[in-house]
Amino acid sequence: MPSEVLDLVAAVDPAHSRVGVFLNEATLTTLQKFCAYTAGYYPNMIGTDSQGRGTVFGKPVFSSPSMPALSAGAKVIAFGNFKRFYVRRVAGSLVLQRYDERYAEYAEVGFSMAWRAQAAMAKSTNNPVPVRLLACRS
Repeated sequence: MPSEVLDLVAAVDPAHSRVGVFLNEATLTTLQKFCAYTAGYYPNMIGTDSQGRGTVFGKPVFSSPSMPALSAGAKVIAFGNFKRFYVRRVAGSLVLQRYDERYAEYAEVGFSMAWRAQAAMAKSTNNPVPVRLLACRS
């Protein structure tokens, strides 16, 4: 797995490789265990920077619970420049619901909220893709 992560880092244009690595906390734990089992074969794979934040091959790590856990075919690690990631928020789509009756027996009130949004990565025709994904093999 470390060689695939290195290939992922190498696949991103160096101009876009400054931002970092996005992955699930369980995937980071698996990488840490792999480092421990290989007895230092990949000494710089997992570490910390000067501010105490986690790093993978010297790149900052951002834990995201929405990234999938390790499984066959899942895209588990994203690496690159996420500053070109844009979110479109749908106007008037924020809906808040209040539930009085459902929780009245416990003297509580429940709320649920929904918000429509769409996201995409901006790229130009002459620039390479700023983010790459690592997919697990079966």
